Amino acid sequence: MKAGKNISPSFHRINYLYQAAFLCMKTTPENLGLCRFYIETIKTIARKEVLKLHPYMKRNFCKRCYVLLIPGVSAKLRIRSKRQKHTVITCLDCGNIRRYPTISREKKWFDKVDEDADDETVHQMTYGNAKQNIRVGDNSASQQSIHEQL
Repeated sequence: MKAGKNISPSFHRINYLYQAAFLCMKTTPENLGLCRFYIETIKTIARKEVLKLHPYMKRNFCKRCYVLLIPGVSAKLRIRSKRQKHTVITCLDCGNIRRYPTISREKKWFDKVDEDADDETVHQMTYGNAKQNIRVGDNSASQQSIHEQL
């Protein structure tokens, strides 16, 4: 993250509500009403503020009944490999079934953003001449060759 970039208070509230829903579901799984309230509030905040939720966060709750999907507690997780390898998540509360492809060859938009952020830090961590930049902490080059080049 760049210096001087402010994070919206809505993101902080969404993060807090998500953690509260997860903790509520882990400790008392029979109290689904409170968990539903937290997830519905997350969806309402994201809709009103026009925020894009992270795909991993969206996959963790049921779109039909707004319950946090935790395998073994509120969801059943299966891996199928008929046509294409995919993960099947079944909500134990409402029976909603969702399928996600397991193997994805293309990079998602959120992975590309993370790579762009890492390029800036890698550029700051390099030293040496322009032809042979050595990254600090790079395990691929042996330690002797790094000391010889310095």
